[in-house]
Amino acid sequence: MTLCLLLLIGGCSKKPVTLTGKLVLPPNIKLHDTDNVQINFAPVEAGEPNAGASFTKSDMSFVCKNITPGKYKVSVILSIYKGTPDSEKREYEFKMFNKTHSQDMNLNFEVTSDAEQSVTIDLVNGKVKKN
Repeated sequence: MTLCLLLLIGGCSKKPVTLTGKLVLPPNIKLHDTDNVQINFAPVEAGEPNAGASFTKSDMSFVCKNITPGKYKVSVILSIYKGTPDSEKREYEFKMFNKTHSQDMNLNFEVTSDAEQSVTIDLVNGKVKKN
């Protein structure tokens, strides 16, 4: 009985994985050194934790460690550092970008149980695809 219970509990748990990838922004969006990029994975299934990625501007790559397998809505949010050249114009562009690429957008991805996975978040074509 105890063995069955342990197998049942162990079989139901989802082991976190690492998700790496590249971000493809629309050509009209230019990032400055001081800009901030947030990539978020919001689970479709209730009770699962959100996951955020660490982003590297120099090569447009990201790493999301300890993400639980499952279906996610993906969002990308850009923030500008106010006071930089053209910050008012760029702030408006980023605001429009964020409105388009929030979690309300139909950008979905399913993280599998593979220990390491690589994806491309292509915001030009509105797709997340496994590499």
